[in-house]
Amino acid sequence: MVLAALLVVGGGLGFLLSLGGDDGDAGSTDGSSAVDETATTWDALVVDDPVANVVTVHRLDGTETTRVATDLQGVLDVGLTGVVVLGAAGDPAADGLGVLDLATGTITPIDIGLPVVERLGASAYLLASDQSTSAVAVVDVAARRVIDLTALAGDGAVVVPDTVRVSDDASRLAFSELRTGQTVVVDLTTRTDPPSSVALPGLLADLTDRRVATTTNRGSTMLVDLYDMAGARLGTTETVPLVGVMVVGDTTMVGVAADTSVVRIDAATATAEVADDLEQRLRTLLGESAPDPVARTAQVVLAHQRLAVVGAGWVSFVDADAAVVAVSPVDNQSTAVDAASTTQRCVVVFGSPSEQATVFDASDGATIATFEPSVPIGTSLDGCTVARQGFGTATGAWRGYRIVGPDLDLSPTQRVVAVAPDGAAALVSGATTALLRFDGSTPVPLVDTTALGAFARLAA
Repeated sequence: MVLAALLVVGGGLGFLLSLGGDDGDAGSTDGSSAVDETATTWDALVVDDPVANVVTVHRLDGTETTRVATDLQGVLDVGLTGVVVLGAAGDPAADGLGVLDLATGTITPIDIGLPVVERLGASAYLLASDQSTSAVAVVDVAARRVIDLTALAGDGAVVVPDTVRVSDDASRLAFSELRTGQTVVVDLTTRTDPPSSVALPGLLADLTDRRVATTTNRGSTMLVDLYDMAGARLGTTETVPLVGVMVVGDTTMVGVAADTSVVRIDAATATAEVADDLEQRLRTLLGESAPDPVARTAQVVLAHQRLAVVGAGWVSFVDADAAVVAVSPVDNQSTAVDAASTTQRCVVVFGSPSEQATVFDASDGATIATFEPSVPIGTSLDGCTVARQGFGTATGAWRGYRIVGPDLDLSPTQRVVAVAPDGAAALVSGATTALLRFDGSTPVPLVDTTALGAFARLAA
């Protein structure tokens, strides 16, 4: 239960006790869990003063439209018009979350009982987890409901939060269950509790709006299965072990093996053929004396048009035709690709906060920028505008903030709080919290204090 004292500027003072409900009618969304098509636009900023326990909503000129008193700390934009989520930066296990209606100031509570909450990719869902208990749940913000994935997967289930994905059309959710080696696909369009689901053999490899790909490791080989959304198997193909799979058609997939060969897979004919190979390009890049190249990990990006593959000292981008688009050098300790969703155009390749991080345009493999040791702050929806904070511990090491993007490289003197979804601005905070546009215009002050916050949309 969330108790909120509300002031709508220009409308008068009132007092609201928000009790929530199970019909999802609070807020100004229509109940759809798909991200608003205008999610890259924004016409408001939501600022949270964690000391005064006040959240304010502002128009782009700084005008305050709504003021709400609440103990919930932190603001998350999940791409829905008219609402944001409060509480993720506080203690969501004890205090829960709140869905704030930007127009009325009403806060609808959601109890989750889990301590870690983050946005699930670029979707309108939140991923909640507790490492100590292995509990994992998904919050459907638009419907104001919590889906317990651990319970849905059955007794003794082991669900790794990193495996949870939502299809781009928000109709399905899928995740790997490690105890049984299965993939669970959840139908998000059903409003039953729990929603309908189906378990498929193999661990989740890729999810599209129409297909699910899973893999089963058999030692020297791997089985790649392709399913439709009803759980019907469309084909099984035996291949060399793959580090990544990308669904590119109704029956076709592209994979990259640990030995850096690029494989084209057709589930309809159960065939896998080597279409390209990274090895020679990598030897040219790394030198003939370098150890045999090994692919470590891969991630689908650019709306299933690119598979970003990372190895020791390199990153490569493979297209939907199984052709290598680019190969580029990265820090030798880089082990992962940071992309919030499969729709992102740009990715960050990194290892740990003590290592370099490099931003790449996945469409052509071009390097946008390289950061010294740093931690992520936020990105635009396409992943191409990136903010990070220096992590260096040595004397003279970089500790400030930097925002980069195509034709952009800024080092604000204030703390960077959030990056606009279209990459055109940031929310910065120091003695004053302000809107900083990247076009060179004067920053717009919002509140005279250090605060948290997010970009949002008041109207469609």
